Formats: sequence, structure tokens, C-alpha cells
Amino acid sequence: MTPQLLQPPHLIIAPELSSVLTRQLNRADHITTKLAISFNHQDYFHTRLGPHPSEIQLERKPKDNLWHLCLIASFAYEEPTSSNLDVELLFDSIKRQFYQPDIGYCEIEQPKVQLLFQAWQSAFLSHLNNHQFDEINLTIMKYHIDTTDNALCIKP
Repeated sequence: MTPQLLQPPHLIIAPELSSVLTRQLNRADHITTKLAISFNHQDYFHTRLGPHPSEIQLERKPKDNLWHLCLIASFAYEEPTSSNLDVELLFDSIKRQFYQPDIGYCEIEQPKVQLLFQAWQSAFLSHLNNHQFDEINLTIMKYHIDTTDNALCIKP
């Protein structure tokens, strides 16, 4: 059975991205309920050039058996000398929040956030189409990123 991805009401997911996610969901077993798909360009970790690492988290809800998009995050080095990646953009479709370090949290429905998401999605799909992500990992999750109280936390 082909996995079905539910379109979130407040983010317009391009059919091309939906197709990419569905192909990745086909790699998951039938009992998986939460997973993360990470997209990496290995040279970025060494040269800090190229597409930034991104992660898309999905959850299958038992009541409808559809995959729901939970969040999309993009990561970057905050400073040229940083050794750790930090969240640079976070679109949380469950809590309907957007996060960017320099502005903090705001509602995902805001027109400027919607425009930013469309721009991010377009660039992301361009990187995919040009085969710039040389590592795509599917991780079964026991935890999810929780953005409650405006703090990024990992919760079981």
C-alpha cells in the first residue's frame, strides 16, 4: 500500500515535494509511526558551502493512517567559527509556528512566513533536482522536537 501524505492546511506543499516525501515513506516499514528524513550535502560540513542540512519530520496518525507533516527544519552554522549546527528556519505545522533565531517565534500563517516557506521549498527542490544532497537518511523516531514554551526540546 502506498503511503499517503496529508496536506497541512496552513502550508502549501508542492506536488513535487509531496512526491519526494512519499518515495521516502515507501522505505519505512508498515509499523513505523514517526520518522525524520534528513537531507545532507556532506561538503557543507567541511566547507560550509552548498545546501544547508534539512530535516522533515512526519507522523502517521492511527485514526486516519495518513502521514502528517510535523515540521521542517533547516540548519546552519551560526558563526564562521561555530562547530555545531543551529536551527536557522523551523516550520512547525503542528503548533502552527515559525521560528528563525533573529526574530524568534511567530504564527506560520503570516503572509511573510508563507512567502519564505515557498522560497525555501523552491530552493530545496532545486537542490534535490540537481542531486546536491548526497546523503538522505530515514530515521525512525522515538522522540520528536517539541517547541512548547518557545524552547526547542527533545521529548519522548
